[in-house]
Amino acid sequence: MQKQSLWGRLLKLRVSEKTACILLGAALAVLVAPLLWLGRYDVPCYDDFNFALDITAAWKDTHSLLAVLGAAFAQVARLYRVAQGTFSGLLLMSLGPLTFGEGWYALVPWIMLSALCAGTAFFFSTLFEKVFGVSRPAALIAAFLTLMLQIELVPDAAQSFYWYNGSVYYTFMYALSLALYGLLIRLVLARTSARRGALTAVCTVLAVVQGGGNFVSGLVSALMLAGLLAGLALKKHPALRWMLLPAAAFAASFAACLLAPGNNARLDNYAWQPDALLALRLALRFMFSEASRWLGLPVLLVMAMLAPVCWHAARRSRFSFPLPGLVWIGSAALYGAMYCPSAYTELSFGPKRMYDIIFYGFILLWMVDWCYLVGWLAARDRRSRTEQDAGVPTKTVPVLYSVCIAGVFALMALMVGNTHLSDQEPVYSFTSLEAVFSLRSGEAAAYHAAFQRRLELLKDPAVEQVRLEEYPTRPALLYVDDRQQEMARYYGKELIQD
Repeated sequence: MQKQSLWGRLLKLRVSEKTACILLGAALAVLVAPLLWLGRYDVPCYDDFNFALDITAAWKDTHSLLAVLGAAFAQVARLYRVAQGTFSGLLLMSLGPLTFGEGWYALVPWIMLSALCAGTAFFFSTLFEKVFGVSRPAALIAAFLTLMLQIELVPDAAQSFYWYNGSVYYTFMYALSLALYGLLIRLVLARTSARRGALTAVCTVLAVVQGGGNFVSGLVSALMLAGLLAGLALKKHPALRWMLLPAAAFAASFAACLLAPGNNARLDNYAWQPDALLALRLALRFMFSEASRWLGLPVLLVMAMLAPVCWHAARRSRFSFPLPGLVWIGSAALYGAMYCPSAYTELSFGPKRMYDIIFYGFILLWMVDWCYLVGWLAARDRRSRTEQDAGVPTKTVPVLYSVCIAGVFALMALMVGNTHLSDQEPVYSFTSLEAVFSLRSGEAAAYHAAFQRRLELLKDPAVEQVRLEEYPTRPALLYVDDRQQEMARYYGKELIQD
């Protein structure tokens, strides 16, 4: 018998979906660990102080959570009239950890990364397992790989994970939107009235929060709800009547957000008149230019890793993955809609923290569309084989999942090759490597130590006027802005400026 080649033996190596899922989850945990450890050096800045000023005063005077909530709602009501209408976003920004002490600010990356990971995993497990009919490990594999791309390639991790005021308004609200979409899917598929009632209540609350959140997540949620209602109405689905309550709650909330008097006051600050047609043209230009920027080697590697997983999972599913072209067109519409709010108000793709969640949305939609296309091809192959030979089992030979794991190590090797060990600028700026660099170089510790020296001066009751030292380092993941006036005002000091 001819001896089998080494390559032939390697091709026969197989790993179960569950094992691959565990390994990928462990790899994601390794990548996230330095980001969480870096959080111990995180410090508040800019609007953290502005939004916490009255709330902190309420906490110091009463040490009552009810008083804190009362002060936060009062602040939301005031800003709703004079600044902006996103009331639920304003409420979250008003309830920051700075209120309870500067040490609590280290929790910010834990909150944001946990929300992003939990929201993404929940959405993928719901969509892939409940709708596409694939196994939960396969669904989580897709979620973990998507999260790796989102976390490692996010355009501005500082504003997405480490700055509370900006990240809770965008990253956290984006994560809540994924939770809402997953729960809406479960509501449609629920079989008992008791379960539908419970899911309707939760979805209604989240719908109100989304309607009063940032305009990017709000617009996408509006389109998702409209599409879902239209589909249920066409099919005369019994879940339609249950869906009306969260849809109505969202519509009322979003309308209140859009019609707030503070929005007009904010628009008056711009030197141009908003133009809807110009905004659409800009959104189209942005969606193509930024998509070409983001579709690089890491994304292609993950697509290659996902292909065998999706193929194998879809071969065992009864879902037919119909109309992939329509799914891609719908995803493109959602992606383009993300640019519309900032294109309308600012003639740009918005501040970096907004740009971050547009990136998250693009990566998520791209990965879902890719899996759907592979699933459609697998479903066609499944039907073809069944028609040709009824004796052929519907389950194919297990896919070589080690390819998926090897691909992750290849991606990590690519990351190691782009460290700060050389004098050349890295091809890719990976978030975890940036965190490791900040920790190892000491720049994060120096940044935090300078903040502590500022606090000693700002909390000295004998000092009324202060001159704050400049930060000796500005770590890419921690530094957002250094508006000293806001910081001095928060501690009741007069700032001496050069």
